[in-house]
Amino acid sequence: MSTSFIYHAFGLRDYFYKTTRFIGGIITFELIPKPEAVKCPEFNSRSVTRKGIVTRDLRTIPVGSKPVILRTAIQRVWCSFCQFVRQIAIDEISIGKGHKYLTIVMDLESGRILHVGEGKGGEALKSFWTKVKISKAKIKAVSIDMSPAYLSAVIENLSGSAIVFDRFHVVKLFNEKLSDFRRKLYNLLANTGQQKLLKGVRWLLLKNPENLSDDKKEAQRLEEALKINQPLLVVYYMKEELRQIWNQKKKETAEKIVSNWINLANISKIPMLMKFAKTLAVHRQRILSYYDYRISTGPLEGTNNKIKTMKRKAYGYRDSEFFRLKLLDLHNKRYALIG
Repeated sequence: MSTSFIYHAFGLRDYFYKTTRFIGGIITFELIPKPEAVKCPEFNSRSVTRKGIVTRDLRTIPVGSKPVILRTAIQRVWCSFCQFVRQIAIDEISIGKGHKYLTIVMDLESGRILHVGEGKGGEALKSFWTKVKISKAKIKAVSIDMSPAYLSAVIENLSGSAIVFDRFHVVKLFNEKLSDFRRKLYNLLANTGQQKLLKGVRWLLLKNPENLSDDKKEAQRLEEALKINQPLLVVYYMKEELRQIWNQKKKETAEKIVSNWINLANISKIPMLMKFAKTLAVHRQRILSYYDYRISTGPLEGTNNKIKTMKRKAYGYRDSEFFRLKLLDLHNKRYALIG
């Protein structure tokens, strides 16, 4: 007796053969459902939480004159799509060398991974939008980075949902511009005493003021670097003003800060600030949507660390489908961060 016999004799694809019992003249084949077959029967979604097992006896065709029973464990599940997901985050993660990426969708209220797509960008979300339409999920808000690909996909498929640009990605984008600005200034000051003051201050510029080390005199070093160049001083303090957008009690106050930031950037006549001001102006509502739905992709960043830990412990997964299933079940696991 084998799993192959169960398939050919009864047409069952998603079960392993366990054992055969002969009791009271009845042949009972005991079966176990394959892990990858555990999914929501209504929406065909594998984004489910296991909720215990019940045993069912199913009468099937006899073998000769002997009655036959298929006894199988039925996995009870809780389906996140059936419960109408309301707030999600979308982001990509790097899964190895060669620029390999996965696009992850998370339910921000439960912490469950709803979707794992190959690659990054809009194409990786196609099957997720199908699930959303089938389930008629009423998604209220979506947190994404400033990726044009994700933005277009969300606008097209979730036209009634609020888009919340992740605050950390907005600040990260500005920090990248600040690093480029410092680098260009450093090169312009080549072979001067002022250039030495800018050497090694990149990370000081990017640090939040409250995180500067007193022991290393980081605040003093930063102040000396800022004194030598007025544009660098302006750009640095505009970085600090940008952070204040998300630290207000009321949306109205945050709106004023955004408007003031844009005005100051234009008055400065610094090209980098003026260009970033255009970005803020275009995406003003998506940035301020944070005050309607205080969500971010932050929980996904934490999940990314879990995924990396899981891969290290398992020395990688060659079977991509198995790895995807492990991710969908990740919310049920606990991984200590190592390395």
